[in-house]
Amino acid sequence: MDGFDPRTFASLTDSMLETGISRLYGGIHYRAASPNGFAQGRCVSGRVNALPWRRGEREPDDDDDDPGN
Repeated sequence: MDGFDPRTFASLTDSMLETGISRLYGGIHYRAASPNGFAQGRCVSGRVNALPWRRGEREPDDDDDDPGN
């Protein structure tokens, strides 16, 4: 088999931490970039997760079947 075996992680956070440190070791980012990026990612994901994704959470006048939207 060519290359490396697939990686598995106990959580998305574990994957994030390994990715951050590998970018530091690879010279892609400075040390401060990883924690700053993690904080920004948590902020963005919090805002995305707060969006009304399910039909029952949307405003009553929102209708996906209306081509005018």
